[in-house]
Amino acid sequence: MVGRQRMNFRSLVLLAFALTLLPGCLSLARPGKQQREDASALAKKQLAAHRSELEKVTYLMFASDHPAPLEFSSHGGKVDLKSISPGMTLGLATGISDDGYLLTAAHVVKEHCYVVGWMDGKPALSPARVVYQQFGPEFGEELAILHVDKHLDCPIRMGALDPAGSDVYTFACDRQGEQKIIVIAGKIIRRPEPMPGKDMSIMAMEAPLWKGDIGGAVMSKEGKLVGVFVGVIQSYPTFKVSRVTCVPDMDRVQSILEADRLRAKEPNPVPEPRQPQQNR
Repeated sequence: MVGRQRMNFRSLVLLAFALTLLPGCLSLARPGKQQREDASALAKKQLAAHRSELEKVTYLMFASDHPAPLEFSSHGGKVDLKSISPGMTLGLATGISDDGYLLTAAHVVKEHCYVVGWMDGKPALSPARVVYQQFGPEFGEELAILHVDKHLDCPIRMGALDPAGSDVYTFACDRQGEQKIIVIAGKIIRRPEPMPGKDMSIMAMEAPLWKGDIGGAVMSKEGKLVGVFVGVIQSYPTFKVSRVTCVPDMDRVQSILEADRLRAKEPNPVPEPRQPQQNR
């Protein structure tokens, strides 16, 4: 009995010690500048056919519980933002249709959203309406759809993963100085496993992404959107860090867009209710 109590006590001490290490270990997983530059150079080399559109696919996304006007200026494709209110979440969103629809991660979305990117032929800022926001029971099962009343210059096509491929390409934001969108190369380390009756799957990948890149697109080599980066997770007891992607059912996404377009044509459109947020 005494031996069992000692063993239980020792296990609790080791677990407590491991939990105190988790935040520090996770911070060590933050990608360095050289990692990002190398992954960006590789992506540009491998995606030469899509280079003219890459910087216009992704949008900076900001969200707040209260209205928070932003001021910005653009310089050769880079964006300089000012007057960002405290408590505002930062992320990315991806244009998926020229009539203003974007995908992002659900947990960075708040009541008031704004996106910055290529609209109506130039870099612009616009408030965004939350069309859809969903959370699943597992970490990584989340998706949000936004809409702006502007023309998106280079929406990305939605598609599916190559069953035999392992390469993916993601979008990130270089926030040192002026904010600039970059595309970086990554590798799938755990493929999505669709479950019956579910419209979202989870995929793990290796790519130098961090918290400010959440909501960015995960793209196939063919230039099609296959998922949305939603966060960084660390496995215990291995402390292995991976980047988590939500892989939605693209037919389901398309049906949500079509339903919202029909509602918008009604004299007094009623927005689709969002699913309640779960504690994350």
